[in-house]
Amino acid sequence: MPALRPMTDKRRKETAPPTAQKPKRASDPPTKQKSSILDKLDRPFVRGVVVAALVAVLSYVGWNVRQHLLERQAQTKERVARAETTQREAANAVGRLITASAAIVAAHEKGFDKKQLNGTIDEYNQLQDEWDKGVAVLEADLQRDFPAQHIQAKWDQVLDHLGTLDDRVAKLDQFLTTDESVGHKQQITLCRETIADAEAGLTELTALMSTYIASIGT
Repeated sequence: MPALRPMTDKRRKETAPPTAQKPKRASDPPTKQKSSILDKLDRPFVRGVVVAALVAVLSYVGWNVRQHLLERQAQTKERVARAETTQREAANAVGRLITASAAIVAAHEKGFDKKQLNGTIDEYNQLQDEWDKGVAVLEADLQRDFPAQHIQAKWDQVLDHLGTLDDRVAKLDQFLTTDESVGHKQQITLCRETIADAEAGLTELTALMSTYIASIGT
């Protein structure tokens, strides 16, 4: 009969019966389980800290949003106020020139004497001097506050009307206010037509400016 080979260590491990576990007694303490972060979050104190942190973050974000909105509102308000000032200054400057020109034309229409005419001409010349000194600043303000191309084009048109009006009013010096000639009457008519054109151009310009101001911040 063949002899049995002795059991190797490996075979012993594979065939050896499992070690019996020691039964737990009722008096043994319960086994402690490792606590996780999620378990800690269930605790009231930790939940309170997390909620407070979230509230702080949201409050900070909300404060930043409000500050941004307030800054935008302040900037819009400033732009509107500045544009309204420029609109008012442009309308006043152009309007005064048109009115002074119309006064000279009226003096020729009504046959004013030389003294009355000279006073009207002096006022017109004074306004022209003020215009020449301030028109560069006014144009810079218009380009800054009303950069829209159609407004700039209308402003140039108004300037053209003013230039034509100045030339035609200056030609009235060729006539006495009491002159009844056809040439005098024709020159008065040309002045009146140019005054109407300048007034219409100014009205259109201010309307375009008002529309642009209303669009600021929208």
